Amino acid sequence: MERKKSEKRQQDGLSPEQGTKLYEPQYEEKHRFTHNTFLKEILQQKQGKSQGQRISLIGEPGAGKTTLLQTIASWILEQKLGLPVWVSLADLTQGGNLRNFEDYLLNSWLPFSPDKRQKVGENFTEQFERGRVWLLLDGVDEIATSGIQTLQNISRQLSGWVGKARVVLTCRLNVWQADVNALSEFETFRLLDFDYPQQVDQFIDNWFDPPQSSFVRGEGFILFLEKKEQVKPKKDKADRLKDELRKDEKAQVRDLVQNPLRLALLCRSWQLYEESLPETKAELYGQFVEQFYLWKSDRFPIEKSKRRELNLALGRLAKDDIDSSRGRFRLSQDFIEKRLGDANDENSLFYLALQIGWLNNVGVAAESPTKKVYAFFHATFEEYFAALAIDDWDFFLPREHKNKPVEGKRYRIFEPQWKQVILLWLGREDVEEEEKEGFIQELTEFQDGCGNFLFQRKIDRSFYGYRAYFLAVAGIAEFRCSQTDKIVKKVTDWGNGFSAIETEAQAVLLKTPRKNTINALVELLRSTSDDKIRRQAAENLLKIHPGNENAINALVHLLESASDDNIRLEAAENLLKIDPGNKNVINALVHLLESTSRDYIRWQAAEGLGNIGIGNQNAINALVHLLESTSDDYTRGKAAEGLGNIGMGNQNAINVLVHLFRSTSDDYTRGRAAEGLGKIGIGNQNAINALEHFLRSTSDSVTRRQAAYSLEKIDPGNQNAINVLVHLFRSTSDSVTGRQAAYSLEKIGIGNQNAIDSLVHLLESTSDDDTRSQAAESLGKIAIGNQKAIDALLHLLGSTSDYLSRSQAAESLGKIAIGNQKAIDALLHLLKSASDYFTPRQALYSLGKIGIGNQKVIDALVHLLKSASDNLTRRQVAESLGKTLAEEQMVAVVTSLKGCLSAIANLNNSDRSKECYKVIWKCAQTLPYPEFYRAWHPRS
Repeated sequence: MERKKSEKRQQDGLSPEQGTKLYEPQYEEKHRFTHNTFLKEILQQKQGKSQGQRISLIGEPGAGKTTLLQTIASWILEQKLGLPVWVSLADLTQGGNLRNFEDYLLNSWLPFSPDKRQKVGENFTEQFERGRVWLLLDGVDEIATSGIQTLQNISRQLSGWVGKARVVLTCRLNVWQADVNALSEFETFRLLDFDYPQQVDQFIDNWFDPPQSSFVRGEGFILFLEKKEQVKPKKDKADRLKDELRKDEKAQVRDLVQNPLRLALLCRSWQLYEESLPETKAELYGQFVEQFYLWKSDRFPIEKSKRRELNLALGRLAKDDIDSSRGRFRLSQDFIEKRLGDANDENSLFYLALQIGWLNNVGVAAESPTKKVYAFFHATFEEYFAALAIDDWDFFLPREHKNKPVEGKRYRIFEPQWKQVILLWLGREDVEEEEKEGFIQELTEFQDGCGNFLFQRKIDRSFYGYRAYFLAVAGIAEFRCSQTDKIVKKVTDWGNGFSAIETEAQAVLLKTPRKNTINALVELLRSTSDDKIRRQAAENLLKIHPGNENAINALVHLLESASDDNIRLEAAENLLKIDPGNKNVINALVHLLESTSRDYIRWQAAEGLGNIGIGNQNAINALVHLLESTSDDYTRGKAAEGLGNIGMGNQNAINVLVHLFRSTSDDYTRGRAAEGLGKIGIGNQNAINALEHFLRSTSDSVTRRQAAYSLEKIDPGNQNAINVLVHLFRSTSDSVTGRQAAYSLEKIGIGNQNAIDSLVHLLESTSDDDTRSQAAESLGKIAIGNQKAIDALLHLLGSTSDYLSRSQAAESLGKIAIGNQKAIDALLHLLKSASDYFTPRQALYSLGKIGIGNQKVIDALVHLLKSASDNLTRRQVAESLGKTLAEEQMVAVVTSLKGCLSAIANLNNSDRSKECYKVIWKCAQTLPYPEFYRAWHPRS
């Protein structure tokens, strides 16, 4: 999941009304990595957006995030790549606040006495400064603050000497999505669930017939579990489990066990005692619990009555822990003993939970090294036990609620830490169906008393009404209520072009019962004639049901008949994402490539094949043919670029690019050929030799620059390449060559002080505006937190009259000056004083990245949102405001902006109302409901 590195953006050809396109983030097609490829290409060879400096590993509970991070730590030591420093972030939470990283690392992490710590600490910080430390931050989601606050806090702390480390962190998906802009410099990799049936079946086969050992193996996932020696794996057990999963009525279980942890537990349960598979997550975990006791029964036999007592006690413990403001999933010994008795008392439930393994010691408290800290067997089991301890849905949503908060009551339906507990509660068999029906009914009809007055077709309920409805949508996957079809139909409409909260609806749509959702989407495909809605519905359908014939037929029809070329290309790309080997779609793209006379469509088709046809021989052949048959240099360049994306290791593609590199005199084409070699020729000696030959034999600075850049990519650490670029940069008087060398340095010089110094020198010495702009852009890529670079950009911002250079300086400050008050003040001044069209908009965008939580920025943006006279400015102000808001500032912002949603305000300026709605909607997804209500009704 990574942002796309756009081509050089052309300033001409854009009207003022299109100006925000300059600042819109572009996203590249998602790439899938095997475990070894990820380690080699991303971490070792430093490929990708952050060049391995800032990596986030996100995923659902049980996806294997912590295990992968442990594997990375061992791999770093094995490869001698530096010093891994492991930090469990839950251990840094004190009183609901995150402890300062520098203080923790120097005074708690280092295992030395105070008298030795200072000397060791100096060497320790030096290792950080030299970039030799890998800071491994585990469990961002386990910090006891809201998701947005957590990410913003971490962003602020990754500065100074701590910020010089390479950082890899893990986080649950829902917390990471709370504010993706807070850590925008991170390159995000999601640990995917297993594909069904291929990977699930392979996992099951490996479990029951291990190829090497008794470890549970998965891609990027290794779980160590005990196995009873007397239970011998049998191949027929694996086959029977796979047969059971294939049954139509087990669709929900199939979905659940695509999660690595749950699949491992299911295999363990099936191995010990075959029985029919459950239908819901709650039933599945109930079965796991019973099998866990059976597994331990030979060493710790427990009567059923005692099991029930322990389960309820663990439930109360888990409930109190999740409900507290302490660090989640980390329980202090004192906290447990108040509820379960003394840990050393053999008659206590605490002692019993430790012996069985439901609770395990995971270290000591950061604030008190003498206090032990414990955790449940896995966080998901803590959530399951908590669900068992809740008797009435009034605990989640006060029964007496009516359009305003009930005094003294919490609305846990809006607290993210309770979502999984609520879903598990809905799946409990011992809760009356009538109770669950009533709960779902209340969720779908929830009114928050904070009405809005926008268009009814786009906004048909209140802010928290949407949030409650989305929870109901997730809930019907665990409990098939009488309203299931109605609920699915409603959210299907919201998610396919009929709502202002379309993005959120699309996300929750994937969690609904498959059969009902498929039926609703198929009906939408049949009933609408709008090509855009048909494409969106087909895309959503294929996400839920890959291979669905209705969706494929709809996309193929769009590919062949849509009048909008962009829709045709999007249809092709969507099909190939779901089914990369679909020959019909590749043929359609190839046909589009060959039949159209419009260069733009040929470029887009070539780019489409280059994005999604990785390793596909037909796609490679088509691009080779295009490259050999066209005389248009830009088209040849596009074909070369496409080959560079999909022809990894393909000797024919490499040969064609080498030939093109040697034979063409067109700079753009030659550049794309060299760039392509830099992508597909990694480790290929022929490609390395060709590029080195060009370095030695040509005097053309452009060719040398591109050859040096590509050589460094396919032969990492090639000092000749870096030396050539620095020499070109410092010696040339040609502004074009200087700009190109700067561009290449930005690709390979992250954190390299020599490269930073060269760029700062160019910035200060050149009189060419374009060169200065390129140097500023390059600094924005490689000098994060570097004060020398920040000062140089601030000087440029205040001294140049060229609006493009000024705009580029503002953009680069937005990337490297996070939290820097001088930069924030300069951008605020620019926002008010710049007379050109583009610079204030770039200042807005950058403030949205570096001004997180800054009150001066918030006040300025709120004022501008209410006073700006043009729609594009308001739109970008709303976007930046949504990025910068901290939770403690949201109440005041809601109170200030709510008047913009009144009927009169909407009538006078509907665009301002819509942008204010977006900001308030962001606040409503973060603030506790009672706080939001008080913000909306400040006098009540």
